Amino acid sequence: MYADEQLKELAQRKELLRGRIALRRMQTVITAADLARPLALVDRGLEIWRQFSPMLKMLGLPLSFLGLRAMFSRSRTPAGPGASRREGTGWFSTLLGALPIIIQVFRAFSSPPSGTAAGSSS
Repeated sequence: MYADEQLKELAQRKELLRGRIALRRMQTVITAADLARPLALVDRGLEIWRQFSPMLKMLGLPLSFLGLRAMFSRSRTPAGPGASRREGTGWFSTLLGALPIIIQVFRAFSSPPSGTAAGSSS
């Protein structure tokens, strides 16, 4: 069998090896956390996008119409040196005019489909 000195030496080597393994495990955990941090940011960004995506899609159509109207409409400044600008023809009044349509579209998307019963369970 082994002599006492050899057993003590093996026990010391075993403890050193256990310490190195523990150190490597901690280094691996720290490295994995550093690598996962950007992935967590991407995951959080996707989660936020999923929350706001339906609303942005719903607002995209009316806003695109407003943008096209602003790009391709004639100038609304009156002709002549002393003429003043008409009231109520700015982008805000256009947005207020489109507000009933926007609300109607929002209600259509937020209400449950008409073919399903709200309280039925299968």
